[in-house]
Formats: sequence, structure tokens, C-alpha cells
Amino acid sequence: MKNRLILTSEYLYRAFCAVFVSLSIDYRSILVGAICNEVAVLKFMVFLSLLFVPCVYADSMDGCYLANENITSFSSEESEIRTTYVKIVKTSGDYFVEGLIWGANFHVCHVASPVEGSDGPLRMEYVENKLVYTQREAEDDINCKLEFSFQNNRLTIEDANQHCSRYIFYCGALVELNKVELPKVEYGCP
Repeated sequence: MKNRLILTSEYLYRAFCAVFVSLSIDYRSILVGAICNEVAVLKFMVFLSLLFVPCVYADSMDGCYLANENITSFSSEESEIRTTYVKIVKTSGDYFVEGLIWGANFHVCHVASPVEGSDGPLRMEYVENKLVYTQREAEDDINCKLEFSFQNNRLTIEDANQHCSRYIFYCGALVELNKVELPKVEYGCP
């Protein structure tokens, strides 16, 4: 990654200097000497790149992740196409998530705020390039840890011990959150 940033900086530096070299002789000597100091420009470009790379990556998490699935009823054996989706919105540095995951026999899991009486989105923390939600209830031996990881415009949901889908969110018996993968789409969620 560091090499890619340096190559990009070198390319920008050369393009920047090429513009000033094409200027008339009177301006060229002044501008090239003042602005096109290779070491100073490269350091500045690398510094700016390093500053903004985490922000660009973090902002790319928000959006709609969606897949259409063919769900079959066990009793009637009829099937229908249903849309599984997760919508992620970043507001004032916080991430809010809402989604509907379809499982076998038309069971669903609604990912949203688990606070009783609230039907708003779930607030998740940004931790090491992931979105994480945790809820522990020692008296009931509940240890929910829901993680959203992102790679190549795909969302992967992890609920390793299945405590989030069993105890925290409204999930049917035949749907789980662990290992759900959804591609990011350009259009909005339902």
C-alpha cells in the first residue's frame, strides 16, 4: 500500500511539474524552483494520502448491501424471491444499521435496535475496519457480538456463537446471521 501511495504521489508530482514546465520561460524558473521541489512535494503528497485513506475507507462502508434469494415453504413447497438487505448509514461519525435477513421456510431476522419499544436502527461501533455491536447479559449467560466486515464491496456478517440471532434480535428459528454475505449495490435499500 505504501508503494502504491508513493507511485501515485510521484505521478501527481510529475503531472503538476509538467504543467509549469509548459509555461513561458519567465514564469517557469520561478514556479519550478518554488513549487516543484521534488522531496517537499512528495512528502506533502504522501502525508495527505495517509491522512485521508482511513476516512475514504470508513466512508465507503455506508450504503445498501442486498441480495435476492429464492425461499421455499416446507409445507406447500412453493417458493418466492425475497430480498435480504442491510442498510448502513453514517451520521455524525456514528454508524446506524437496519436490515432484514431471510432464511429457510420464510423465517426472517430483523436487525435493528434491540431496545424494547424502539423500532429504529442499531447503532454500531467502528473498530479496526469493522462495525461491531456487543451486548452482554451475565445473568442470562448471553454474550452477543455482531461484526460486519467489508472487503471488495461485500459485507460479511459474523455472529459466531449465534447469541445475537437467538437472544437479541427478532429472528426466526430457521435463520441465522453468521456467515451472511451481501454485495453492495448502487441503488437504495427497500
